[in-house]
Amino acid sequence: MVENRSEASGALNTIGADIPVRYFLEKQLGLSAARNRVFTEAQKRNADWLALLDDDVVPMDGWLEEYVRAMQSMPDVRLFYGQYWYRFPNGYSLAIERDSDSFEAIIEKPVRFGGGNLLMHESLYGVNGIRFDPRFDACGGEDTDLRHQAAACGVLAVPVPRAVIQEAITARRATLLSGFHRKLDQGVSSFMMLTKYTPPLTVTAGLLVQLPLRFIRLLGDWWRAAQAHILLLEERDKLLDTALASSATFIGVIMGLCGYRGSYYARNDK
Repeated sequence: MVENRSEASGALNTIGADIPVRYFLEKQLGLSAARNRVFTEAQKRNADWLALLDDDVVPMDGWLEEYVRAMQSMPDVRLFYGQYWYRFPNGYSLAIERDSDSFEAIIEKPVRFGGGNLLMHESLYGVNGIRFDPRFDACGGEDTDLRHQAAACGVLAVPVPRAVIQEAITARRATLLSGFHRKLDQGVSSFMMLTKYTPPLTVTAGLLVQLPLRFIRLLGDWWRAAQAHILLLEERDKLLDTALASSATFIGVIMGLCGYRGSYYARNDK
C-alpha cells in the first residue's frame, strides 16, 4: 500500500483481510510516482506477478481468482486487464458512460483498459523498464500510454472480463463541469500521446487532416442534438451529452496544441 503525501497521514483504512500488508510513503506527489513506487517495491521482493488496484475501487468477489485462471490458461501472456463497473450513486457523469446494474451485462461489454485494474508480469517493469509516465499525470491517459509501452516491447494486453472492480462516481465527478473538464483533458492527453509516439512531421500532417474532420463530426453531433430537442425525441439528452463531450475533447486537442497540459489530476498534499 502506497500513500502519496508529503507526510504520513497516520490514518490509513484497514485492508479488511487476513493478509500481510506492507506500507510505503511516497513523498513525490503524483499518480505516476505512487504507482511507480509499487513497481520498485515489487522488484525488491522478487514478485513474479503484480496486481494493481486504485484506492477508489472495490474488487468483486473472485476478482483475483479470475486473473489466476487467466494466467493458468494463457501461460505466455504477460499483461492482463479486468473490467470496470461504474456505479452512479450521486448522479450521471458526462465523462463516463452509464453502466448497467447487471453483472452479466457488465462482463459482456468491451473491457476497458485502466491502470486501476491490471495484472502484470515482473518482466514488464523489471526487465523492460515499463513505468507510468508523469507527463500524463495532469490530464490522464497514463494507462493508455502504459499499454503503448508494453506493445512496443511486443507484449499485448489480454482482457479478463470477469475480473471486475467497482468504482463509485462521487458527487463532484458527477457534475457537468467535472465531466466537461475530464473530456477536455482527454483531448489534451490524445494530443500528447500523438506527439510522444509519432514523428513531428507526421504529427503536423495528421493534424492538418484530422482537425477539420473532427470539427465536421462535432458540427454533426450538435446538429443531431438540436434536431432531437426540436422534435422532442427520447434520446435528446444523450445526444446533447455526446455533443458536449465532443466539444470538450476538440477544445482539449486545440489547447494541447497550444501548450496546455491539463489539470484534472491536480497535485496536492491530500
